[in-house]
Amino acid sequence: MSVRARLVATTATVALAAGTATALLPAVANAAAPAPAKPAVTVSYGAVSARGPLLPGGRTESFTVTATNTTGKSAPFLGTFSATPQGVFALASADLSLSVVPVHAPATGFGTIAEEPGLIGQIHPKASKLWGSADFVLPAHASYTWKVTVGATKAWKASDNAVLVNVSNSAAPDDSAPFSTVDLKVGAARTGGRVVETLTGGGSVAPGRDALETLTVANRTGAAVPGPVGGEVSTSGLVQDGDQYGPGRVTVDLLEGGHWVALKGGQLPVLGNGLAKDAVVSYRLRLVSGPYQAPFASGTTPLYAFFSAAQYALDGPTTSRTITVYQH
Repeated sequence: MSVRARLVATTATVALAAGTATALLPAVANAAAPAPAKPAVTVSYGAVSARGPLLPGGRTESFTVTATNTTGKSAPFLGTFSATPQGVFALASADLSLSVVPVHAPATGFGTIAEEPGLIGQIHPKASKLWGSADFVLPAHASYTWKVTVGATKAWKASDNAVLVNVSNSAAPDDSAPFSTVDLKVGAARTGGRVVETLTGGGSVAPGRDALETLTVANRTGAAVPGPVGGEVSTSGLVQDGDQYGPGRVTVDLLEGGHWVALKGGQLPVLGNGLAKDAVVSYRLRLVSGPYQAPFASGTTPLYAFFSAAQYALDGPTTSRTITVYQH
């Protein structure tokens, strides 16, 4: 199995285990909880160098990562590395400078790729390639240690304020291994918030009876969001009543320059300059019900709104609202 496949399998196994534990909880509430199993290989972090927050294009931080074999026989280790931003933007590879150097470990290779919302990569034997199948082999009761250095480049988005780093063992995924991160602050400003969307309005339509809605987009990130920023509004084209579905198209118009204009492909006008710090932008929308062909008197359909900025997905600014559609 490839390393990336093992990583996906590990995530699925953890999710399944969490769901199973939740389902069984009421039945064992009065039973003594068994001691948690100890993973064969543990991963621990040393203290951060504590020079202060990362400064884009400047100050970096370093810490050690140690993999320890807790068993009396050799065990495999392959370090899966992840870096996740705290804020509205996904990370691009150019946003961080990263290095992993062996302190007490065999010759090491390291690399990452962008995978929203952050970066993922590997700490692997130098003779192997990134996403290769070779593992480190930890002797019984032995430890390997690496020094990890993280920096924010000048490409870092000012609206994000931290990066969370994790290293885990994908050579032998273990449900008992705790997930922990090294949290590194970036910049001195109070940023890291969200772009918040809200939909408000009448909430019901029928043929010949339109509904007015207002979409509000508020920049609560603590910094400007660079443009272009684009948005999209859409409906599903189906009406639902319980477990029944039927055609019931609802179209969306935008009030622009005092006139209602049909949205082509649901696309809102692009904000070329982006969103200034603390900016609030509102769109006046009209929902129009087309011919009602569903086999029931009324139903509901979702109204969706989604925003993105430049080539980066904005993490969070997606909203929806349920619209009631009547036959008459």
